[in-house]
Formats: sequence, structure tokens, C-alpha cells
Amino acid sequence: MNKIIVKKILEYKTVIIELNEPSGNQFSVELLNHLKQIIISLKDDESINSVILTGNERIFSVGGDIFTMKKYIENKEYTRYIEEIVPLINEIIMMIVTHPLPFISLINGSIAGGGIGLAFICDHKVAKPNVKISVSFSSIALTPDSSTSVILPNIFGYSRSLMLIGSNKITLTDELYTMNKLDAIGENSLELALKIAMNYKDADRWIVSNAKRLFNIQLIATLENNLKIEYDTIKEASKRREHWEKVTIFKI
Repeated sequence: MNKIIVKKILEYKTVIIELNEPSGNQFSVELLNHLKQIIISLKDDESINSVILTGNERIFSVGGDIFTMKKYIENKEYTRYIEEIVPLINEIIMMIVTHPLPFISLINGSIAGGGIGLAFICDHKVAKPNVKISVSFSSIALTPDSSTSVILPNIFGYSRSLMLIGSNKITLTDELYTMNKLDAIGENSLELALKIAMNYKDADRWIVSNAKRLFNIQLIATLENNLKIEYDTIKEASKRREHWEKVTIFKI
């Protein structure tokens, strides 16, 4: 089975990248390397003017792979998962922000942890109603990664972001829409994503690309700093006994 499905819709000059890993689109080296290569390949594809990033019907992405973390912890390779995954997802985050094409995240299934960063770093966000968003890092005694140290305060503000880290409370996409953090929300989320893609169908790619670069100058500078600190901090967190114990008893 393909862990990523790529489908061009030339009527809209867009391409859909669907994460299709059956265990919640968890971050693995295989999945992220495949995603990275797809994103790179789209830069020079003149047949498309936008990219739609989504998950399978059940889940957008739960972020980290608890099963692999547990296996490495049992082998006393406490930092191995972080060392393998975090630099890769950080590279993908920066590739999306600096990519010449606009990215539209289609949030049609639950999101947790680093999956939040992957979805909300995109230029546009659409979602189905009542989709669950779980910050979840502290549930396994880890700190924010995958750009969420930037994304969460942008969505919720500082105070609530800190509270969500402490409490692991779940938020719904409906609330984010009322906060103007989603472009659109509705049961037919693919149709909503395609409507946004249609706005770019006849656009001048050079103009859009350079406008995106200019608009993101401050974000890029912030990410370059924060992603390094996120990596160092979560790597330290992965060395703590609290993390090992919570991963061991974690229920999927």
C-alpha cells in the first residue's frame, strides 16, 4: 500500500498529497523522506499552481510514532527517534514555508502533536467540522516540536498555548474557525480546498512565489531560530525518565 497518494487535478492546476499510513500517519523516516521528495519534485512542475496536503479519511496526522519510540526506549536508545525524525520534519516545515507554490492543508481527520505543525504551517487551512486537535506533547513528557512553538501561540496566544501544553485538552476545528484561524470549514472540505486552489489556477507563479517569500520573511527568521531550539529541547526531554515511563504506558 502506498503511504502517500499523489493525485493531480489539472482542472484546478493543483495536486493533492494524501498521507495514507494506516497507523495515524505517524512520522516515520520512510513517510517523511517520501513526502520530502514529493515536495521537491513539485517546484518545477509547470502543470500545477497549488498544492493540497491532507491525510486519509480518519486522521490527518498524529505526529510522533509512539510504537517506534517505545521500541527504542526498550533498547536504551533514548534519543534515537528524535534524532531520526525531528530534523526531517523541520526540513519539511521549512520547505513548505519557502516553497514557490501555495500549500493548502485539508484537515479532514484528527491532528495531534507534530501533525499540528505540518497542517498549520501551510498557507491556507480548511477543515471538516468537529475535528479533534490535541497538543498532546506533555502526555508523553515531551516539549513542542515541528514548528508548534511558533504555531500554537499564533493560534491560541501565549497563555492558552501554555495551558494546553499543561492540560492536554482537546480543541475542535469549529472553535478555530470562529477565531479566524481557518480559511473555511464544512463537511465537503475537499470542495473548499479546491475553491482556494481555483484562485491560483491562472495566477502568475513568479508573482505568487515572490509575494509568499516576502510575506514570510519574519516567519522564516523565527522558524530558523525556533526549530533549532525545539530540537535541542525535545532531545533533552527524550532523555528523561518521565518520558520513558509515559511512552511505556501510553494508550493509542
